[in-house]
Amino acid sequence: MIRCFLTLVLFCSTIIFPQQGLVKTFYKDGKVESEINYSNNIREGDAKFYYENGSIKRDLTYVNGRVDGLVKEYYENGKLKLSYTITNGKKEGPVSFFKEDGSFITDITYEKGKRIFDSTIPAEETTASDSTNKAKVNNIASNHPAIEEEQVNPDSVYSKPDVMPEPKGGFDGISRRLFWPKEARENKVSGIVDIEAVINEHGDVEEDKILGDIGFNCGEAAKITVFYTKFKPGLKHGIPVKVRMIIPVEFKSIK
Repeated sequence: MIRCFLTLVLFCSTIIFPQQGLVKTFYKDGKVESEINYSNNIREGDAKFYYENGSIKRDLTYVNGRVDGLVKEYYENGKLKLSYTITNGKKEGPVSFFKEDGSFITDITYEKGKRIFDSTIPAEETTASDSTNKAKVNNIASNHPAIEEEQVNPDSVYSKPDVMPEPKGGFDGISRRLFWPKEARENKVSGIVDIEAVINEHGDVEEDKILGDIGFNCGEAAKITVFYTKFKPGLKHGIPVKVRMIIPVEFKSIK
């Protein structure tokens, strides 16, 4: 009777007080199994999952209850095993694989959740733990050795990463958020301002400058808008990196 009462109390508490903020789950020995952010009972924000030995197992982000953005999976020794990007619920772009010592193996590219054909082993096989698939992973490593100059340098700024940064809300969203200078409105200005920006590994704009202006203070308006735009970071071998890119900002004349 007491157990039933406690269960009822917990159930009612969940209804009255929805999960909000960081919620932790635990293994039987008391070690943390997961740390997930919630908003009104819906998974929203960063989430981390752990092995029983305390090492991180998976690191990802939820948007409105669905995995979205960069996903990282790890070996029990803490080294990165693979990383990939989820867009609209599907894998998009390169899935990067790493050996247990942390060195890069190869990329397998996906488009809208479908693997683009190549000669490497599917992700489902390379992530398995049985001895047969371990041998296959080692075979991939021998055919695709880590190349020193291809290793990701956290201090470098890349112009051609594997995945380019993308503004949250899309590139059209930048134009929609533009603050139009009074002079531009009065003169019904139209055209494109090119902004060169450096987007860091966190998706923030570190620096930007005007490459092409159309006058009437449009360049400064575009520069400020880009600077305060949040991006999905660019990826090199599945790792977020700094990227230098040119962003066209369109001004459409108001009729």
